[in-house]
Amino acid sequence: MNDIKNNIKLYNHDDKSLITDWGVNSFPDGQNQPWIRGVETFGDIDVHVRITSPEILDVFLQLGRLLSTSAKEVHIKYLYGSRCDKDSYGKKVDTVLVSNTNRFIQEEISRNFFMAKIKVLTPHGFCRFEEEFWYPPVLKTTAGQIGIFPDKSASSRNRLKVAASIVCEKERDQVTGQIIKFNFLDLDKLNLENGYAKNLWVLDDMCDGGATFVKVAEAVKESPLKDIPLNLLVTHGIFSNGAVPRLINAGYNHIYCTNSYKDMKVLQETHKDHLTITEVF
Repeated sequence: MNDIKNNIKLYNHDDKSLITDWGVNSFPDGQNQPWIRGVETFGDIDVHVRITSPEILDVFLQLGRLLSTSAKEVHIKYLYGSRCDKDSYGKKVDTVLVSNTNRFIQEEISRNFFMAKIKVLTPHGFCRFEEEFWYPPVLKTTAGQIGIFPDKSASSRNRLKVAASIVCEKERDQVTGQIIKFNFLDLDKLNLENGYAKNLWVLDDMCDGGATFVKVAEAVKESPLKDIPLNLLVTHGIFSNGAVPRLINAGYNHIYCTNSYKDMKVLQETHKDHLTITEVF
């Protein structure tokens, strides 16, 4: 119950004050049911949510029905959905099924918050709602900042401005489909003379276990870019299975992300010299 409430915040739309007089009842059969005391006295309400599990999604949808027309704005910091790569057993998933599942989730959100303006922070797939993007202060100056995208998809989703960019091409094992290495496209067109490149930024929407970014770092070490400071910038930091120390050991000078997926105060304190978290929730 606490995990659910920690990932959903209600605010008064006009004065932005936090509404705390609500909660979640949990029943023996596993069902969760939200309640709000005095909802009619709050006026318009804004909902901020990190949808990171089916349980949070379920309570969030029920809140939409409870709030009804009182819900003014919905800010989804992380939109839970099916992943489009492989399942837990390493098998390739049906991308059509995944797409339909994600569309169904978003249709349910739209149906339950039918009067609200809905925004999603850097969605990592199909999104029917208004998209919001995180523009980190660290990239205010574009001069000498070189972006590296793990694939063309990451490049197409990017909204950050850099002086120049490189797109990676994945080289996979013919049998297992695992990524063997990354090759840089059009690297020869990049001006590396006279100290033009000050920093390298690997840019993507999310980082889970970090294996992709470790491979990118390996490719950097074997290229003419090897002496340029390497950084990672993602919106959603899931960082499963010890991803942060693994990325630091791979050669990343600094990692930047938000707390859109989870609270990361302890993780940031542990790796304060290499990790910067922007609070968006």
